[in-house]
Amino acid sequence: MLEKILKLDGVGLFANPLANAVELKQATLIYADNGRGKSTLSAVMRACAAADAQAMAARATIGGTGAARAQFRFKLPTGGTNVTFDGGVWDAAMPSLMVFDQAFIERNVYAGGEVQADHHQSLLDFALGTAAVAKKKEVDDAHEAMTAATKARSVAEGKLQGYRGAMSVTAFLALPEEPQAEEKIADYETRIANANSATTLSQRAALKLLTLPKVEFNDFEAVLKSSFKQMHENAGALVKAHVQSHGGSDSERWIGDGQRFLKNDNCPFCGQPTKGLDIIEAYGTFFNAAYNEHNSRIQALPGLARRSLSDSTIDSWASEFQANGDRAQAWVEQLQLDCPAPDTAELKVFAQRIRDCLETAADAKAKQPLEPLDTGILKQAINARDTILQVLGEYNAAVEAANTKIADFKKGLQAENKTQLEASLARVRAQKARHGADVVAIVDERKQADDQRNNQEKAKATAREELDKLMSSMLTEYEGDINKWLTHLRTPFKVSKLNYSYVGGPTPRTEYGVLVREKHVAAGKAAANAPSFSTVLSDGDKRSLALAFFLAKALHEKSCAGSIVVMDDVFASLDSNRRSQTIAALCEVAKKCAQVIVLAHDAFFLYELEKVMAEEKVPEVLSLQIRRVGEFSELAPADFSMMCESDYYKRYRTTWNYLSGAAPDDLLHVAQALRVLVEGNLHRRFPGLIRNSPISAVVAADGPGLLSVRRGR
Repeated sequence: MLEKILKLDGVGLFANPLANAVELKQATLIYADNGRGKSTLSAVMRACAAADAQAMAARATIGGTGAARAQFRFKLPTGGTNVTFDGGVWDAAMPSLMVFDQAFIERNVYAGGEVQADHHQSLLDFALGTAAVAKKKEVDDAHEAMTAATKARSVAEGKLQGYRGAMSVTAFLALPEEPQAEEKIADYETRIANANSATTLSQRAALKLLTLPKVEFNDFEAVLKSSFKQMHENAGALVKAHVQSHGGSDSERWIGDGQRFLKNDNCPFCGQPTKGLDIIEAYGTFFNAAYNEHNSRIQALPGLARRSLSDSTIDSWASEFQANGDRAQAWVEQLQLDCPAPDTAELKVFAQRIRDCLETAADAKAKQPLEPLDTGILKQAINARDTILQVLGEYNAAVEAANTKIADFKKGLQAENKTQLEASLARVRAQKARHGADVVAIVDERKQADDQRNNQEKAKATAREELDKLMSSMLTEYEGDINKWLTHLRTPFKVSKLNYSYVGGPTPRTEYGVLVREKHVAAGKAAANAPSFSTVLSDGDKRSLALAFFLAKALHEKSCAGSIVVMDDVFASLDSNRRSQTIAALCEVAKKCAQVIVLAHDAFFLYELEKVMAEEKVPEVLSLQIRRVGEFSELAPADFSMMCESDYYKRYRTTWNYLSGAAPDDLLHVAQALRVLVEGNLHRRFPGLIRNSPISAVVAADGPGLLSVRRGR
């Protein structure tokens, strides 16, 4: 129970009013002649129940210079304890302190005659009690944790946005790792670039094959192997002997060439006659037309040798090699063409070797024009030629392979689908990003948040299932208790269909209605022109309903023994019948709960309640009043019997006390009481003889018990 009010300072009109602690009893009745002190006291007690610092700030004394402070002394089963508000905070909460006042009604039942969604939710919290509220908090905590985890997961997914592009999170996370991502990305990028340039690439030139040279030695071999056996053997011998004696093969050529100058029978050199000379006849035979033809072929061999594979020919090949190199370079971004140009310097070496070999062979034949020579002398030239042809053949093969690649590329280029390539490129890029270190860290962050969310979702489902069972049983019991109190308060309606609902969000709330003349009217907004909570219940009905809600909880048999119940203006808007029933209810609260504190500005109600509590043998009843002292208020003892005396008895007691010798604080107050008593007595003693004009003044006081008066005219 609330044993003592130790301090009330800087709240409402309370400012250092408590010189001594105010002790309270099991039943404490507090009268206030104005609403401000009463509502402040109940508000401070409500704030103490929930350790609500904001409510204390709202009640700070207007114009006060000191900070709000309050201190209560509670007597609990575990012993005495102080609960203090100082420095803007409460040092503890006292949940066993239950307050019924206008704030309770507006928070839990209705406001402005209407029941709103917040009322349904707050009423459920009030009705469920500590165990169910703890379970509900468990659900709410799991939901908040799940929401926080969902938010954390969304934050992580937001970080993935720049990596996944238009791909969904699920699809992005499911992407397998691609070990060759870099190579594939480069390939797709190249193919897309090629597809963009398809028209230009399809018109780009291929490489050109080199026309292989015809390097044949057949004629050369034929000349080398040729002889001149048609000549007469004697002429041949004679000429040969003559030639040998006159310079050998050189003279033979000279003599052979000179045969064409024999126009007559005289020597073209000395002019002597030549007719009849054997040597001249031998010359004619030896140097005939066939010989001349044979000899001219031999003489042509050196020129043929010099013209075979000249350097200018190889230089022309080098130009073609360069042109093909330029063509291959044009494809370098699309294709890798392996077509190296032969070494022209090396080719020139082999060509020179051919020429040298042929010239050597020609010289040998010229020295023995009539004898066949072995063609093995041409072996070196043949080998050099074959080497050159092999190099050029390999080069042409490389050109053909490159052209095959180019043709295949152009063919494939026509079959490329740019849209598919771009999609494939995006996927491989996403695969690379998905398994990068940064994304792996983000994915781990998301997974942790997702695991947390799943765990909290399971915890919430379990707690919610337990809460649903608890709410169902408790609200069924609560509905019965409410209707019991409505019957006790003589209301013409009952609560019906009290249950819980998750409509409108994850937090449960009550759903109920009132049964009026067997018709269920839902507590909440109704359609136009339809019965509603605000229209079927009077103000007294609504307040009785709120009181029933409160009493059903406050007097719950499992928890009421330790409750401290504060009732502020519980009888407002109640008719006389409900007032009497309310008094009976308060007596029951006083008996079953640890303590009841009733605040009212109707002394007659408190006086009647005090008498009924005495009749019901409530063990300890204390009467207090909030009394104005200057500009502030204080708690002081109260006598409700004196406060509720009629005006006649109040004046009579004032006059009697004066006549009994008690010194009055103010004689004018005594005179005013006496005036009304005397005037009333005269009217009763002399009915009709004395006019109704008031006594104008008290003339004098002649002594104890005697007053002289004079009637005014």
